[in-house]
Amino acid sequence: FREGEGFRLQAPLLDLRFLPGKPPVVHPPGYSGTEATGRMYYQSYTRVPALGRVGEEAVAGEAWLDHQWGEQLSGVSATWDWFGLHLSDGSELMAYRVKDREGRVVQVLGSRIDPLGRAEALELTLEPLSLWTSPSGRSYPLEWRLWGPGLDLQLKALFPEGEILSRTTRVAYWEGPVAGEGTLLGYRVRAQGMGEFVAGAWQP
Repeated sequence: FREGEGFRLQAPLLDLRFLPGKPPVVHPPGYSGTEATGRMYYQSYTRVPALGRVGEEAVAGEAWLDHQWGEQLSGVSATWDWFGLHLSDGSELMAYRVKDREGRVVQVLGSRIDPLGRAEALELTLEPLSLWTSPSGRSYPLEWRLWGPGLDLQLKALFPEGEILSRTTRVAYWEGPVAGEGTLLGYRVRAQGMGEFVAGAWQP
């Protein structure tokens, strides 16, 4: 829920406060997906200092908050691979590719939020480098190269065991922390953030 200029998340054994360090942005072109797959619209707070408690432990770090809505049937009409990354130069990078019902890539988009909070579209290629097979038998790409004009990053999941079989959304996906390094505009950068890779629908 909103709390002052930020947000607060409370649950059993969880109490976190989030205070956005940059204004919300709409990533070009403003949606993911196509007319055929259905579109998903969202805005993001891309760099959000967070602090609070998890259980009895005090925690602090940086988060990325999305507000998402649309008519896309997740895991059915579309699947996707998505990254939200904090870069060491003070900017953020969002990158994703959307696949249709047949698994064909129909959209690849990226955007960079500069240190002042301005969004710009990027031309990107998302190249999976290795696959991990989960206990459920589904395969997820957990090593990647993201590259395009002025950008070349190598990313890797920090651990493989991140598959989620969601009873609420009925979607099978991998989600977890990723990290890596590479170059941006001719300079070395480090990257850390989250990856989300959707395998498809799941029936409990």
